[in-house]
Amino acid sequence: YNSITVIVSDTILGIIIGCLFVKYNKQLAFILNQSFWNYTIKYLRLAVDWLMGAPGGLKLNKELDKFLGDLFLWLIQIWSSKYLLMLSKVFPYTDEIIYCIGIAGILGASITLSLTSDLLALATLHIHIFYKVASKIYYWQFSILLSLFNLLRGKRRNILRNRLDSFEYNLDQLLLGTIIFTLLFFLYPTTGVYYILFSLSRLTVIAIQIIFDLLLACINQFPIFPLFIRAFHKERLPG
Repeated sequence: YNSITVIVSDTILGIIIGCLFVKYNKQLAFILNQSFWNYTIKYLRLAVDWLMGAPGGLKLNKELDKFLGDLFLWLIQIWSSKYLLMLSKVFPYTDEIIYCIGIAGILGASITLSLTSDLLALATLHIHIFYKVASKIYYWQFSILLSLFNLLRGKRRNILRNRLDSFEYNLDQLLLGTIIFTLLFFLYPTTGVYYILFSLSRLTVIAIQIIFDLLLACINQFPIFPLFIRAFHKERLPG
């Protein structure tokens, strides 16, 4: 009985949400387009511009900071131009897309939430790409620093046995390793701030998707029938 109750409640809730989507599809389309533009393009560009200065009083490497800032601004510019082109073509049909999602509410609120989550993933695809780029740069620099740190300790990773073994480096290797380690160590905060920025952006998107998943789990697993019996017919429940 609980499964039937969950299906019925899911359908009823989906119809209610669908009716709201159908009724206010034009208003929702305008709000969504403005929100996606502001929070995924405009504010992201402002954040990168802020990092290219002296964020929070941090003294970053100017050359690397300018290079990374120009790189991500260039990526944002490419995406925003594509987004504007897509928006100019899709905007007249955004209300119809929301209308179709509302119609899909007949199949249940879980379908509506799933489609909304998928649209969010598509709209924030560039944030995922920026995060991947920043994380790759950060990971490469961290891996090189870790290898050079082992060099300064007189250690070398044994790949076959997956352990650190002692190794005698000559003076030239130690000198070159020390110079490169020092350079990368002082460049590390500059790379780190961009990694933190796009990590937080990505985590925000993931948090919203987790909320959708929790709502889906609540809709599909909520014990409505036992609670109903508990509230109105306690004598039918054992114990």
